[in-house]
Amino acid sequence: MNKEEAKEALQDWFDKEKIPAVVDQKTIAKAKDIIDAIELEHKPEVLPQSVGEWVDRCFLSMALPQLLDANYMPSTVKSWVYETRFLNQLTLMRACLYGWTPEKQFVLPMEETGDDLTNLYAVKDTQGDWDVRPANDDKGAVLNHYTVGQSDIDSAPAWVKAIKPVEAHYDKTNS
Repeated sequence: MNKEEAKEALQDWFDKEKIPAVVDQKTIAKAKDIIDAIELEHKPEVLPQSVGEWVDRCFLSMALPQLLDANYMPSTVKSWVYETRFLNQLTLMRACLYGWTPEKQFVLPMEETGDDLTNLYAVKDTQGDWDVRPANDDKGAVLNHYTVGQSDIDSAPAWVKAIKPVEAHYDKTNS
């Protein structure tokens, strides 16, 4: 039932039941205003970039049966989709219906190494394991794809969660 059908059903119910003596037309108008205020919120899903790109690839190539098939997924997508039993699979399907936006990305700089030229960053590799890798600065970490999303940080080991994330900034030279 859409909004117009709901308003019509409301009016029919009031007319058939002869309720106008009890409920005036002003009340019916208010009920219709409330129905009009109902918004179906179908917001784009927030996804890691690689997962969103997988949705696009399946959707645009009309390969939707492959969307949830682990035999076709890149390993980064597979680990994200199956890290929860069912929730991320539903999120993936909603992204096909309502679109997606990329999850905010962060770099995780660790304590200075003492070397003025190199900093260490916590990174998640393609197998989903956490490691420490060098980069000159935050921009270098972004260029080396050392970025992670909030969902990665939330599911990370304690030593990673202890690091203060820095939002990754992309510019035209980072592509």
